[in-house]
Amino acid sequence: MKAFRRRVVFSRVSLLRLVLTCCFGLLTLGLAPAVMGQPASHVQADLSVDSRLHSGVYLAAVRLKLEPGWHAYWENPGSPGFPPRFTITLPDGYQGGAVLFPVPHRFEAAGFQSYGYEEEAVFLIPITPPAGGPAPSSVTADVKWLVCEKQCVPGGASLTWKTGGPGDPALFDAALAALPERVDWPVSGEFDPAARTVTFQLKDGGAVNSPPAKLYFYPAAKNVNDSAAGQTIVRDGDSLKITTSAAATFKGEFPEALGGILKEDGGKAWRIGGPASSFSAAAAPASKQGPAAAQGWGYWLQRPLIVALLAAVMLLIALNLFGVFEIGGSLTGVGSELTHQEGLAGSFFSGALATLLATPCTAPAMGFAVTYALAAPAPLAVLIFTLIGLGMATPYLLLSAFPAWTSKLPRPGAWMETFKQTMAFPMLLVVAWLLSVVAQQISADGLFQTAAALVLVGMGAWVYGRFGGIARETKTQRIAWACAALLGLVAFQLA
Repeated sequence: MKAFRRRVVFSRVSLLRLVLTCCFGLLTLGLAPAVMGQPASHVQADLSVDSRLHSGVYLAAVRLKLEPGWHAYWENPGSPGFPPRFTITLPDGYQGGAVLFPVPHRFEAAGFQSYGYEEEAVFLIPITPPAGGPAPSSVTADVKWLVCEKQCVPGGASLTWKTGGPGDPALFDAALAALPERVDWPVSGEFDPAARTVTFQLKDGGAVNSPPAKLYFYPAAKNVNDSAAGQTIVRDGDSLKITTSAAATFKGEFPEALGGILKEDGGKAWRIGGPASSFSAAAAPASKQGPAAAQGWGYWLQRPLIVALLAAVMLLIALNLFGVFEIGGSLTGVGSELTHQEGLAGSFFSGALATLLATPCTAPAMGFAVTYALAAPAPLAVLIFTLIGLGMATPYLLLSAFPAWTSKLPRPGAWMETFKQTMAFPMLLVVAWLLSVVAQQISADGLFQTAAALVLVGMGAWVYGRFGGIARETKTQRIAWACAALLGLVAFQLA
C-alpha cells in the first residue's frame, strides 16, 4: 500500500512537472512570434524604376522615408549599427550593379556619433539590360534596415515593381544629383599607436579648393576612425591629410582598399576609391550574422527577444524574493565538496558560491547597473562589473580584517523576510522598464504576447515552488526538462 501511494504521489508530481515543462516550452515558443511580429513602423519604403537609359543602364530606386527623429545608416555607420541591405531579383538577362549610397551626414543616435540619413534617403541600383533590351518588366527588392532614435529598431520590406509602376523622373534626377562625384584619388593611411590617431592622405592633385576647415572625410572602412572625434585637415602639396582619433578597437591594420567620401559643408562631395557600396545588388542575401559579432551587447539589446528574456529573468528574481519559489538549498549541497577544499581553491569556490546564492538578494540593487553595463562600451562595462565584484568582496574583507565588527551586525530575524520581499518591487520596476523598451520595438500584438509569456513564467515559477519539492527527480522528468530546454533553444534560433 505504501508503495502504491508513493507511485501515486510520483505520478501527480510527474504530471505537475509536465505542466511546468509545457509552461516554459510555451514561454519560449510564445516569445518567438512576439518578437517576430510586425515591428513598430518608423520607415516607409517604396521601389520605382526609371525607364530612361543612363549611360547604358536603367536605374531602380529604393526610397526610405523616416519618421522625424529617426535615422538610417550609411555603408560605414561609424558606430554600432548597419546600413540598409538590398537583395535584388531581376528577369533573366538583366544584371544588377552595386548600390549607390547618397552622401551621408553626421548625427547622434542612441548615445553614439554616427554616419547616415534622416527624413528621406534614396538608394540607386544600376540595372544593365541585355543588348538593346527595354527596361525590366519587374524588379523585386528585399530590403533590411536598422533605424535609431533613442532605441534602435531593425526592420525590412519586400518591394515589387512591375511595368507601369511608379517611375517619377524628378525623383531619379534628384537622387543622381545627391550622389558624390566619382574620382580616382589614391588614398593611404597611417597609424600612430602612441597618440592613437589615424591619418588619411588623399592625393587630389590640388583639385579641392575649399578651405580645409569646411571639409569632412567619411571613411568607407569600418572600425578605423572614431566617428565622435574631430578631424584636422591640412593641405600638403598635392594632397590633403586628415588626422583624427582611431577607433578603440583599431589595431593599425588598414584594409587593402581605402576610400570614402570627402564632403564640403553645404557644397560638393567626392567619392574616393574604395568599394562603391556595402552590398552588391546581384549578390546573395546578406548573412544572418550581420554586425552582431562585432558590436557586442549593445547590438543584442536592440533585439526584442533579448530584452524580453531579460524581463523574464528579472521577473523570476522578483518572484523568488516574494517567496513564490526558493532556490539555493540544493546548490549548497552540490558545492559543499568544492568549498571545503583547503587553500586558494576552497576560498575561490566559497566566494563563487556566496556570489551565486546572493544573486537574488543583490539583484534589486544591481538590476539597473547590470542592464546599463550590458549596453555600454566594453571599457565601461568592464569597469562596472569590476566595481560590482569589489562591492561584493569588500564586506568579507573588512569582517576578516576586523572580526570584532561581526558583533555589530543585525541579528537574524523576521525583519530579513520583510526586507527580502520589499526588494522584489525594484525588480518589478526593472521588468516594467524593459517592457517599455520592447514596446518601442514590436507591435501591440507582439507586446501582448510578450506580456502573456511573462505570465507563463510566473505560472511556471508558482508550480515549481508549490509542488517542486515533493519528490526527487526521475529519469522521465529529467528527459522532460531536457526537451523543454531544447524547445527553448530552437525557438530562440528561429526568432
